[in-house]
Amino acid sequence: MALNILNLAWALGAVVGPPMIALLATDGNLVQPLVGLAALLSIIALLMVRRSLSDSSSGPNRLEPNKRDAARLALHACASPYALLTGALIFIYVGTETAASGWIVSYAQRLHASPSGLETMTASFFWTGLLIGRAAASGILRRVSEAALVLISLFVAGAGLLLILAGGSLITVSFGASLAGLGLAPVFPTTFAIFTQRLGAQASQLSGFFLVVAGLGGAFIPWLVGFTSARLGDLRLALLIPSFCVASMIILQIAIIRALAPRPCNIANIERL
Repeated sequence: MALNILNLAWALGAVVGPPMIALLATDGNLVQPLVGLAALLSIIALLMVRRSLSDSSSGPNRLEPNKRDAARLALHACASPYALLTGALIFIYVGTETAASGWIVSYAQRLHASPSGLETMTASFFWTGLLIGRAAASGILRRVSEAALVLISLFVAGAGLLLILAGGSLITVSFGASLAGLGLAPVFPTTFAIFTQRLGAQASQLSGFFLVVAGLGGAFIPWLVGFTSARLGDLRLALLIPSFCVASMIILQIAIIRALAPRPCNIANIERL
């Protein structure tokens, strides 16, 4: 739930940030607003570092764990089927989100170019759906399990992407973009929350690796969509890739649910003990 709230703030920034930059750069000069944003982020970073240093200096001194044993346990956890499935899902998810949010505007422009430029708003519909989905995820988690929420959300995202491909109007594409963002919203934070709960202390040692995997997915899948569009000359066909990615994530999530399910005890083995 906490990760969904954190990602809600991130999605809110993605929705509000571009209009704010455009409002501040009314004369077309982006230097001043970007410098101001960099200064603000630098101040926030310094305050966070100062807080971290003060907490570490005031906290009790604890013996460091055996680093060799910790690395061995982290490597063993990383090689587990659950961790490999989660890494694959994170790789595909980040790539799918980046590809959908990045290429949907180009698709809308090719589908319905207008002098008003309304087709550029399709990305805002996607991010608004993402924002609403992450705001609603905390309440939904009170009724369904985290693993079930991820699976249901992926079906919603798949329906949105298929609606984008099937739609022949800007309204249909915009609604599909909103639905896709709504479905994709809880997937990453909820998956990461399950990951931290499952692996406990080892999750902190593996989180950096999974963030690298996420970055690779965010770089590869959008490039693959663009490469396919250039080779086939049809962006609609290339956008089938995110739909296939969502289908792959559904399969992975079902496998993850099976991996997370408690195994039945073997009574015969217990009696032998």
